[in-house]
Amino acid sequence: MAPKILAETDDWILTVAGIPVLLPPPGVPYDSDDQPSPEDMGINDPNSIIYVNLRAKNVPEKFNERLKQLESMLNLTHQWLDIHAGIQTGRRKKEGQLPSDSSDESSWKRSDYRVKVVDTLLSENCAWIYNPHREDYSKYINVRKASFHLELLTNMIAGLALPTGIQERLEAGFKALGDLIVQTQTTSEHRAVWTLFHVFTYDSARDAMNASLRNINYSISQEMKNVAVGKAHIDYVDINFSFFQRDYNFNEDTWNHVKPEIEKFINDIATDQVRNPIIDDIPV
Repeated sequence: MAPKILAETDDWILTVAGIPVLLPPPGVPYDSDDQPSPEDMGINDPNSIIYVNLRAKNVPEKFNERLKQLESMLNLTHQWLDIHAGIQTGRRKKEGQLPSDSSDESSWKRSDYRVKVVDTLLSENCAWIYNPHREDYSKYINVRKASFHLELLTNMIAGLALPTGIQERLEAGFKALGDLIVQTQTTSEHRAVWTLFHVFTYDSARDAMNASLRNINYSISQEMKNVAVGKAHIDYVDINFSFFQRDYNFNEDTWNHVKPEIEKFINDIATDQVRNPIIDDIPV
């Protein structure tokens, strides 16, 4: 059987439009040639994929085992996504559809493609995570230049209960991406940024623990770079900013069915280059 070509979901990832995401038919194992190298996994490329695990402090101890099960499901999921992104990147490099050199332009193109892979898989081929509800946002930002990255972050995480500490850590991560853009010589194209939040909260009225997933996507544009580096004399930033988010559900029965296969896949590939999530507690 021919590999499955997944549908395009990346109208916001302009740099890799037309470069496909392919998966083998179900049940077909990967061979040694599919082992992704650290370079395939992006060790030397900009890290534009961010995972965040947040857990409420008030979850009763009786839910500890349940919490571990859910955290395991989501952590294995992002390992699965990361490894597939590395495999797909390695294949596209061998085919000549992605570059292999170390230039800024090539590094960002590979990073954008990894974003495309994890976004496509999570949206279309992750059977235990489903029903994404997408909302598109356009914000007008007018702030002091020094507060620009924090204002972007604040708009994107509206509605999520986040502690001050994690917000500062996230801001540092987003600012680092912005700084990479500033250092990039080729500036004509947008660059994709992809974040997946895992949020665990306790509902005291129902005596139940809840888990939610929010995926936030945006692109760093030439206008944003101009604000950061090309208009150094300006104290205030005026910019229109667009992003979209998806909120997902998950089916634990499906997960329990596929978990052994997912674990075997991860263990067989045996890569330790996956991205570790940012972890913190929600003070509620």
